[in-house]
Amino acid sequence: MSLRKTLNSVHRVISRSSSGRFWKVVIGFILVTRLAAVVALGEFHQPQLYEYGMIARHLLAGYGYSLVFPGLHIEFGIDGNVPQPDATPTAFTLPGYVGVMYAVLGVVGDNTTGYIVLYGLNILMGILAAWAVYLLTRMLLSEEAARWSAVLTALYPPFIAVSTTFGGALWYQVLMCFSLILIIQIARKKTLMAAVAAGIVTAVWLYFRAEALGIAALLSLWLWRKASARVAFAFFLIVALSAVPWAVRNYYAFHTFVPMTTNGWLNFWRGNNPSTSGGSYTEDGSPNWYDSNIYDQIKVIPRTRTHEIDIMRVYKAEALRFVREHPWQVARLYLKKLVMFFTIDFSDPRIRTPIFIISQGLMVFAFFWGFFILRHKGRAPWPLIICITYYALLVSALHVETRYQIMVEILFIPFSAVAVMHVFSGNAINKKSTSA
Repeated sequence: MSLRKTLNSVHRVISRSSSGRFWKVVIGFILVTRLAAVVALGEFHQPQLYEYGMIARHLLAGYGYSLVFPGLHIEFGIDGNVPQPDATPTAFTLPGYVGVMYAVLGVVGDNTTGYIVLYGLNILMGILAAWAVYLLTRMLLSEEAARWSAVLTALYPPFIAVSTTFGGALWYQVLMCFSLILIIQIARKKTLMAAVAAGIVTAVWLYFRAEALGIAALLSLWLWRKASARVAFAFFLIVALSAVPWAVRNYYAFHTFVPMTTNGWLNFWRGNNPSTSGGSYTEDGSPNWYDSNIYDQIKVIPRTRTHEIDIMRVYKAEALRFVREHPWQVARLYLKKLVMFFTIDFSDPRIRTPIFIISQGLMVFAFFWGFFILRHKGRAPWPLIICITYYALLVSALHVETRYQIMVEILFIPFSAVAVMHVFSGNAINKKSTSA
């Protein structure tokens, strides 16, 4: 059998098998691969829960939504897994994923059983991600492309690996995809009920990722053109108003206006300072949040309720000073980070493995190939393009991190599916305009 016939046969199996059989295979594959990854790579005694787990533990200990500033607990010799009575109020991260950990650790326990439940939720999110990207691709392109999107989501090694970590990427992917699905429904139905449904789901996404507000604003402009000003305004109003309770909480906690999170200036400094590589680690291989000069400044800041705000003022001053003194270096860094966002963050030693580099490289290549195929066919999926562009510009202004890339790559999948269809069937997609 020739290679072309073999490829066509694989394409027919994926595109023409019954829906029930297709999903049994996809879900079964996701379960097996994610379970194997968790068993092989998971930590069941004291896993890294990052700031989400730290805040959840402080809540469970009765210390409120508080935190010893990430990184500082290491410098101070404090165990980040143990709640600290002198922790200060925080808005370092949003309460969405913190709430998930708070619920699991509170109900099941901060123990091996609780961690197993968290891993189980990661696997569930992996299944939901495949289903969500299938629905999203079917709305924008075709049933065949949707099935290939689900297959690629199941197969992609970084998506398998991320199920063994607790950085929240899988939750972000699922909420982002379902938000986009409902936003596209607004463009098609043009009703207030559709706007309300999309607004509510996007509001939930906002409590996991602050950039959802900016994306909602841009997609509101798209909805204005595709539907009407009335439904676009209703959608964005719901999303914007949902941020008010958190902003009010922050005002009472810090006595100053903090609309979403406090970490903006830290993340800006991490990508704009003399030793930055633009990625997760510095040029000398150190984590990109460490700087002895800055730590000397923030160690002496009084531990008051504005402790986190005062720390951010230090990062803000240092970052802006670097921008003023080295504008051309900042411009070069921006372009470097933009390239890194669409390729790979080689500063991160955790991903310098052949399987990660090859799979990431193939995904990016297929994404651009699929993008140009769709552009040529007049089938540009604008909601995806808007989101990817927003993330690329935002991350390039801050700093590139592998988990950011993995989170956004769920939006690469529909484009990559088009390229894969072209390889397997020789006919990627019909030349036909689309409402999205």
